[in-house]
Amino acid sequence: MHDFNCRELSIGFCLGFVYGAMLSLFAQFKYGFEMWELGMVVGFAMICSMTLAATLASSILLVFHRFRIDPAVATGPFVTTFTDILSVFFYFKIATLLLHL
Repeated sequence: MHDFNCRELSIGFCLGFVYGAMLSLFAQFKYGFEMWELGMVVGFAMICSMTLAATLASSILLVFHRFRIDPAVATGPFVTTFTDILSVFFYFKIATLLLHL
């Protein structure tokens, strides 16, 4: 189980890094390079969100399986809602720290 979660964590981080870099560059081109902090906020928030989503999804799947709850039915809505809430939290927290709001 430990190896499984570490693998999911690293895959989530790598995906978050790639998507975060792409979104950060898009924000740079869209809003100008003088607002580089905005690109950093979007990139870091994406890394946190994707890492959390991959780790949470694999962990919740194992917990539901242990309690004999059908993971195919229960995992989707629970993980989606929890990940959305925490992703918005990360975005605003990172924006607050980097943009000094």
